[in-house]
Amino acid sequence: MAYGGDEVNAIVLDMGTYSTRIGYAGEDLPKVNMPATYGSVLDPDTGLFKHYVGDEGVNIYRPKMRLSNPMREGMIYEWNAVEDVLNYAFHSQLRCNTADHPILFTEPPWNNKWNREHLAEILFEKYQIPATFVVNNAVCSAFSAGKGTALVVDVGQDISSVTPVVDGYALTKSIQRQPIGMSLLTNTAYMTLTTPTLERVDAIELHSHQLISSKKPMGYNAKPIYTLRQDRLLNADQSWRNQMSRRVVEDWIEVCSGALETTFTVEEADKKGTKFYEFPTGYQAIFKGSERLHPAEIFFNSSALNRIRSYGPPPIAENHPSQGRMIPLQEALPLQNLIAHALDLQDIDVRSSLMQNVVLVGGGSMLPGFQERLLFEVSNLTRNKNYKFHIPTVPWERRFSSFLGGSILASLGTFHQLWVSREEWNEFGPDILAQRCK
Repeated sequence: MAYGGDEVNAIVLDMGTYSTRIGYAGEDLPKVNMPATYGSVLDPDTGLFKHYVGDEGVNIYRPKMRLSNPMREGMIYEWNAVEDVLNYAFHSQLRCNTADHPILFTEPPWNNKWNREHLAEILFEKYQIPATFVVNNAVCSAFSAGKGTALVVDVGQDISSVTPVVDGYALTKSIQRQPIGMSLLTNTAYMTLTTPTLERVDAIELHSHQLISSKKPMGYNAKPIYTLRQDRLLNADQSWRNQMSRRVVEDWIEVCSGALETTFTVEEADKKGTKFYEFPTGYQAIFKGSERLHPAEIFFNSSALNRIRSYGPPPIAENHPSQGRMIPLQEALPLQNLIAHALDLQDIDVRSSLMQNVVLVGGGSMLPGFQERLLFEVSNLTRNKNYKFHIPTVPWERRFSSFLGGSILASLGTFHQLWVSREEWNEFGPDILAQRCK
């Protein structure tokens, strides 16, 4: 029997540290795009935790609800929570019978063997899928750009990585990665907003709208007058409050932040103009270019990196560590240096092809000016003007690149013979994954 594509509509499962994307092969967008974070509330009657997943699960206030993330570095490390996420996605959102759909799932190039096999085991045994296949998400990102050979630069939530892909295979020994991602950008922006300036004598209060009972309209830069919901303030778990404050900062980043296209100076940044933003408390502020563009310097500027090292790296999975070396935060380099190092490790005959096919993906790549700045920096660093960046004009193609590549791959007629069927899994065991999914 042939699985996937036209015969049976395959499902693509793309799990990341920031969000989980699930949809059908052959489609441009995932049907489900939900936060990776989940909430848990202790039931006093049973003594067990009830999990809440999805946007309506984690973004709605619930007394004593604690928020956690089962993913680190794009890898799963809290399996009970992940099963709740899959249940919600398959049954409540897709409303499908998984026994009728083969599932292609993506993984980071540094995923370990145990994680890969355990997820396949859950899909086969709990969800009774007929077949599965696992593919490297950097390879998927290259495929989404129509490239078999590419240098995939992924600026994700936990980390930034540079992965050479040659003829559809990720060269795992050449991967460069470090814990500089959107999470640390949010930390940097948080410090920017909560540090008083000459224009703002007080730190900006980053309460989420769920905690605000009422507020009065105020003028620009006037101290906000608002009332907090004391019942929620007393009963909200600190992890939920922290996450909601980070959502405020993330929204500010999306509206106001970006990267300067050339070497950062206050004078050049201020030429980019100002942007207005109103916070949930009612506080209104206008941010100069130097203030709103400076947080993104952590990706390009060594001096900016030195200032954020004290924040510490995002927590890393300990039960089943990732493969390969993660550059520690104390040794982190500007992103253009990672690209140069990855290219230096390649044979001279493929180096030119990789330079001509740089694929920029991930949430961080969507910052205005990011791709122009990265091209400027890497060209100056290597004294080479032959770099060509493939940057989709549609923003969601960058955000969902690994899902899109998996969707393309699973819908190909020639891909049907590659599925690992349930019969093969039962006969050969987990080792069949390593043999088939290279």
